[in-house]
Amino acid sequence: MRKLFVPALLVAMALPVLADEGDDNVQTDVSVATAVGTVSVDKDSSKAEEYGEVPEGFYIKKFGVGFDWKDSGRHMNLWGKNVRLNNAQYGFAYEQEGKYKLTIDYGKVPHLFSKDAVSIWTETAPGVWRIPDSIQTAIQGLNDVPNTDPTYQAGLLKQRLFVANMIKDADQVSLSLMRDRGKVGFTYSMNTAWKYGFEYFQEKRDGRRPFGTAFGFSWATELPEEIDYTTQRLHAGLEYSKSGTTFAAAYDVSLFRNGLDSMTWDNPLRITDRTYSAAYSNGDGTSQGRVALPPDNNGHTLSFAAAKNIGQSRLTGSFAYTLWTDDVKLLPFTINTAITADLPQSSWKGKMQNLSANLGYTAHFGNGNFTARYRLYDRKNKGDHFESEHYVRFDQVLEDVPIEFEPWAYKNQNFDLDFGYNLGASLNWHAVYSFNSMDREHRDVKKANTHSFKTSIDSRGLDWATFRLSYQYSQRRFDEYDLEGTYAVVQLLRYDEANLNQNLLKANVELAPGDKTTIGLTIGYGKDEYPDSKFGLQEGKTFDVGVDLSYDIAERSSLGLYFDHNQLNAFQRSRQSGSTPSTDPNADWTADMTDTIDTVGFNFNTDLKKDRVGWNIDLSYAQADGDGDLFSPPGGTPDIARSLPNVDETKLISAKTGLNFKLFKGAKMGVGYWFQKYEIDDYIENELRADYVTPVPGPNPPFALTSPGMIALNAAMPDYTYHVAWVSLSYLW
Repeated sequence: MRKLFVPALLVAMALPVLADEGDDNVQTDVSVATAVGTVSVDKDSSKAEEYGEVPEGFYIKKFGVGFDWKDSGRHMNLWGKNVRLNNAQYGFAYEQEGKYKLTIDYGKVPHLFSKDAVSIWTETAPGVWRIPDSIQTAIQGLNDVPNTDPTYQAGLLKQRLFVANMIKDADQVSLSLMRDRGKVGFTYSMNTAWKYGFEYFQEKRDGRRPFGTAFGFSWATELPEEIDYTTQRLHAGLEYSKSGTTFAAAYDVSLFRNGLDSMTWDNPLRITDRTYSAAYSNGDGTSQGRVALPPDNNGHTLSFAAAKNIGQSRLTGSFAYTLWTDDVKLLPFTINTAITADLPQSSWKGKMQNLSANLGYTAHFGNGNFTARYRLYDRKNKGDHFESEHYVRFDQVLEDVPIEFEPWAYKNQNFDLDFGYNLGASLNWHAVYSFNSMDREHRDVKKANTHSFKTSIDSRGLDWATFRLSYQYSQRRFDEYDLEGTYAVVQLLRYDEANLNQNLLKANVELAPGDKTTIGLTIGYGKDEYPDSKFGLQEGKTFDVGVDLSYDIAERSSLGLYFDHNQLNAFQRSRQSGSTPSTDPNADWTADMTDTIDTVGFNFNTDLKKDRVGWNIDLSYAQADGDGDLFSPPGGTPDIARSLPNVDETKLISAKTGLNFKLFKGAKMGVGYWFQKYEIDDYIENELRADYVTPVPGPNPPFALTSPGMIALNAAMPDYTYHVAWVSLSYLW
């Protein structure tokens, strides 16, 4: 019934004007396209329907109803797409030309994470995940001893193996989100110069998604996070435009509400709470875990924009002020009743101020033009101060280590000078200088400046060929890098702050050798170097090349071919260390990561019978090949780096063909077939399962627990193969 509500409502909105259909001054257009589909699945995966279901059976692909009152300048339109499917969209518009316009839109946006997820937890209330007390009691009884007991390790392994057996019979859980989005807009014009606008938007997001948690370094857990988000936005604004002068002012409100303030889940190893120094590693102190979820928050934005023509020049500017606030009731340090420490404060108020401004000036003279632009984005963090003399790690152990909230903030300024000149013979030259200044608070680098120089030349005046060639060099330098603690020994510089030399080269060519053929060629190369970074990202490279060809075989037949090759490479260096930072170069590890993506496609369209029968074919093949070449030098610690030959290696094969028949005036029928095959070979995806508890033979009988424990959701997105056939019928009257 709910699936029918929106389309029924939109149709009902049209009923008042249907009585005018017989009026000669009203033009009515009605169209509908339906289909009956059948689906055959060789291998199934959520990847196939991640953002929308593959329809099966009868469904309405799209419909449209339009009314035009010829004399009065009124128009009304109703439309729908994927009716009753989980990615349906609907719209309504009614306007009086030059006066007002009302629009209503509604759409559904799904996200299916996995069809294979399982969990040993049961959600007893929204955001509360439980294991029966009797099971927790039984598991605790297998090892209810201090970690100093000689039998502790063997008992801990027994507990985890018990959990591993539970996972074998775990219940399936849903992992998907649905976003219901609606928007109402209204504009009104008093005259040709002034326009007022109003818009209201609401999105309701419900469902579950994977959520990573942990009871300790050696006891990680993954659960479904219950989502209950509501986002509302309100916009009101006015615009003025006359004789080369424009002005706009607007006020926007954004309201985010989360129906849940926290998430709680049971620890399968414990039914009662305790704490001891190593519990943060073994994960068997607390009987429950709890985390805070995103809090409610409000945003307000006031903005202005203006532009003015001054002779052959134009001056533009804009200004916006945004205020984000929230008022959060803080959770206690821990849900573990064995730890009694109190928070220094019970609430926290957040306040973020964003100031943005743009100023531009463009002038034309002779064969040239000049543009100057300035952009400012200033984010100030005015949230409450928070500090504590200690904190609780993983709900397990109270650590006497001071913590402090650091209100990150930054100011980003850009200044650009752009000069263009017509060299004649259809050649244009551009030169651009850009300066960026980034000031940060509570980051390793307080100030960094980037200088960029770009030049390009292009030709667009030839009938048979156009081209564009550009080169850009950028250099970023920081004033001082604040390295503390471990980083003072192992000098790891973050790549977004470190000194950078960047080179970018791009070329585009379009050829039209004759009236029937067009050819496009693109090539690009980029290189990022971090000259002063001993560790972290050392170098990044990108290379891409593309070719596309279209050819008109005959008057009603054409074909197209395309090929794209993209390669990304990143070289990184790190140092293996224990609790004390290492100074041994033999402990350095390197990683040479490469991703190569190739795509090739073919399409063909023809009329088998002029204006009566059409045939089309679309074929595509895409392949991503990832490699991770890891190296640790002999004699290093631990000297066991292992390369990763299969990093996100995927293949996607798609083939689609269809015949379209014109039955009679306004009526068309189609038959078609679609095939898609997806394969993935990834070192993470291949091993993704619900249980990572592995008993390993060791020196202390019966086993030594040398591998960590983990309970995952088995939220895999494996291979799939789909065959879809359909018959469609459309009519326009």
